[in-house]
Formats: sequence, C-alpha cells, structure tokens
Amino acid sequence: MKKNLKWKLLATIVVCCIAVYLVLTKPIPRGIDLAGGTYFTIEVMTDGLSDEKKNEAVDQTLAVYRNRVDEIGVAGTIIQRAGENQIRVQIPGIDTKESERIKGILSRQAHLEFRVVVDGPGKPITINNKSI
Repeated sequence: MKKNLKWKLLATIVVCCIAVYLVLTKPIPRGIDLAGGTYFTIEVMTDGLSDEKKNEAVDQTLAVYRNRVDEIGVAGTIIQRAGENQIRVQIPGIDTKESERIKGILSRQAHLEFRVVVDGPGKPITINNKSI
C-alpha cells in the first residue's frame, strides 16, 4: 500500500510541476472581458424567407463575416450565431479607433464588377491609341 502511495504522490508532484511551468511560461489569452475590446451584433434581414432559406442566409453571412475578420488578422476573435437571425462578432484587445475601422469593414457591401478584358480571341486591344 505504501508503494502505491509513493507513486501516486510522485505522479501528483510531476503533474503539478508541469502545470506550474506551463502557467508561468505560456501567457493566458485574455478575452473581451479582461483585455477590453468590442463586439457587434448584426441582424440578418430574413423577411419573407422560408425557415430553410433563413438558416442558409445566416450561415452564408456568417461565412462572409468570418472571411472579413480573418483578413484583419486579430487574434482571439469569436464569430457565432446569436439567436435565430443574428450574428455576434467579439474582438478582444482593440481600441475605439480600431473598432470603428473594423465596423466599417464589416458593414461594407460586396461589390462585383465585370470588365471586358479581350475583344475576342486573338484580336489586339487598343488602349490610348496603342495596340497591345
């Protein structure tokens, strides 16, 4: 019995030492409550859509916001559904100025533009009286 007790005590001490080492060497990431920051709650307009289309619209919007926030490169960002047709974006550790910039990025509308690149296959394009 004493032999088992010694091994258990030794294992407990080793685990405690490892835990103390990890706590002292690895910083604990702070969330929005400790580090400050901001959060946005965005409501997706789903009026007149069926339940299936509503879920699909919210999921697509969630993916768009996730891509936009990933472009910003802020660590610790949480993007999740909040209710039936709302999305909450939590961004810890940013100030008011940065918060306004991110709000602008999240609220911008997508823009799709089509341009003619070539005037038919093999035909030269003329720009400013120069053939390309």
